[in-house]
Amino acid sequence: MMKRWSSIILIFACHVAAFTAIYFGRVNRVAICMSDLILLAVPFGVAATAYAVALFRASAAKEVWKRRLVATFGGVFLGLLSESVGMLIAFNSWGT
Repeated sequence: MMKRWSSIILIFACHVAAFTAIYFGRVNRVAICMSDLILLAVPFGVAATAYAVALFRASAAKEVWKRRLVATFGGVFLGLLSESVGMLIAFNSWGT
């Protein structure tokens, strides 16, 4: 039980840190960080996939389709949540 929560918290912290670092690069005019795809889509995709894998492995459901459903929706929800927290931290630190 604790391992599941620690992996989700680690993914959350890494996603928020990555978003904040990429936004900091964007504010400082680093060329690769100027793309919205690099800023928004890549960290979200990686985080949502990591969340889905962690939730799929930790799910207690017996049927595979239920585990996939929980992993998919949980991964997208947690990815959006951590992206929002990253935006909140980055935008309050350096403005929009």
